[in-house]
Formats: sequence, C-alpha cells, structure tokens
Amino acid sequence: IVAEHEKAAVAGESAREVMDTLLELELVSRLDHAAYLGRELEKAELALRFNRSYAQDDIF
Repeated sequence: IVAEHEKAAVAGESAREVMDTLLELELVSRLDHAAYLGRELEKAELALRFNRSYAQDDIF
C-alpha cells in the first residue's frame, strides 16, 4: 500500500503500518483528514487481500 503526499510517499504492508508512518512523520495534522485516510487505507488493504481493484473515493 502506498500513500503519496506532496512531501513524501509512504509504503507499507498494511493500512495500519502506512497510517502509523504518516503520523510519525507528521504528514497528517487534522483529525478529519486522519479519519478519511484511515478509511481509504483500509479499503486499499481489503482490495489487496481480496484481489479487487481500488480507486480512491470509490465505493468498495
């Protein structure tokens, strides 16, 4: 899973790993954005697990 930010790209094996790194690097400052990212990263992880496609903001 890869999350791209204007300052960095963060990759990890799980949504949790990517989110933890984003927070550790202080790339997320607003709680509403953190919640949104968490939901999108979880959808990306599920898509990988179930061999489905993923597009940001699409219904899973």
